[in-house]
Amino acid sequence: MEKIDKKDRILLYELSKNCRQSYGVLAKKASISKQMAHYRIKRLIRLKVLRDTILTVDVGKLGYQNYVVYFQWGNRQLEKEFINEILNHHSVRYAAGGSGKINFVVTFNAKNPMEFQKMWDDILSKYEGVIRVCSIQVITEYHGFESSSIIGKQNTENTGPYLISGETRVRIDDYDKKILMVLTEDARASLLSIASSTVLSPDTVKNRIKRMETEGLIQGYGWLYDLKAVGLRWYEIPLSLINMTGQTWRSLYNYCRSNLNIVLFVRSIGKFEIMILFEVKDDAEFDVELTKLFNLYSKNIRDFEIMKVDEIYKFRFLHDPNF
Repeated sequence: MEKIDKKDRILLYELSKNCRQSYGVLAKKASISKQMAHYRIKRLIRLKVLRDTILTVDVGKLGYQNYVVYFQWGNRQLEKEFINEILNHHSVRYAAGGSGKINFVVTFNAKNPMEFQKMWDDILSKYEGVIRVCSIQVITEYHGFESSSIIGKQNTENTGPYLISGETRVRIDDYDKKILMVLTEDARASLLSIASSTVLSPDTVKNRIKRMETEGLIQGYGWLYDLKAVGLRWYEIPLSLINMTGQTWRSLYNYCRSNLNIVLFVRSIGKFEIMILFEVKDDAEFDVELTKLFNLYSKNIRDFEIMKVDEIYKFRFLHDPNF
């Protein structure tokens, strides 16, 4: 693969934070010309370093909860068939495969436990003996942090929470839904292209997007990049905790927020109270980070699992146009 240099890394970092930034703004941040910023981004797309754009939505405000399933493969004979079904499943938000005691993680959007149960039962009925469930979690808070390890910048900004189950819901109409689905397909879509897809004026589209941002429904616009292309890896660490006080929770959260190598802090109900997502260069760096975490919170960590993420199959907050 062609070399990814410092300027490319700055562009990737900025686009992962907000992919709707203009070429002029991105050029200024990377200290290059507007034309060069356009060329470099097109090149990163061609090289498949830049993958899917991500519209980040607080689905809790639409009446959804996130249900996460961690599991092992009993056998891998039907793995490709399973992955294809997950990719096309209207309620699957996130799916990733990897190595470790956990082989796969799937996140579903569902309006209630019964709706999720039906989805999962339908899947299990087709893959009996293939899937060995490790745990099922209900996400209550989802906090994202800057993916700043790509440029070596200290992680200080909290870009979430993206979901807090049970928080105030917002009302949206069919036009809002169309705007959300266009942005889900391409979070960098221009106001003009969104307007042509929704039969609204660009100004109306702009005002509606602004309103959904102000209400907290739209939380951000990211662009997922190929971690391996820039020498990085993801590790998902679900943890079961004990002896947690309010002060301990705040301490752990602040530690994760300020850590250069942590990009997600997720609280949930189930076997594991939190999931921490590390973004590191290699196994050695991960081992160092994990040791630091355990040294600080050894009295609070009762159990944990590790999944070294090998492939992200799906990452989108909305999928079903009939939500």
